[in-house]
Amino acid sequence: MTWATNDQINAASLFYVKYKKTDEVAAPWLRTALTTDNFISLTDLERGTRYSVILIATTGTEINSLETESDVEILKTAGHGKSFEINFLN
Repeated sequence: MTWATNDQINAASLFYVKYKKTDEVAAPWLRTALTTDNFISLTDLERGTRYSVILIATTGTEINSLETESDVEILKTAGHGKSFEINFLN
């Protein structure tokens, strides 16, 4: 996954992704590690499965940090791959 960042003062500088299986109502949201990069790979996804994916931009790891979520994107993995790529560009 890749996304464009904003160079404004006080803009979020840390990012993570939440994702879960779309078709399983009780599926838990999984979370990637924080990154300062504008890309991340989702691995070990099930083949031919739909996932709901949200990019979160945050100002820090503290309790008082501000977070902004992207819209939910629904993606389907290929029948033979274990990872995929998505672009979040504003």
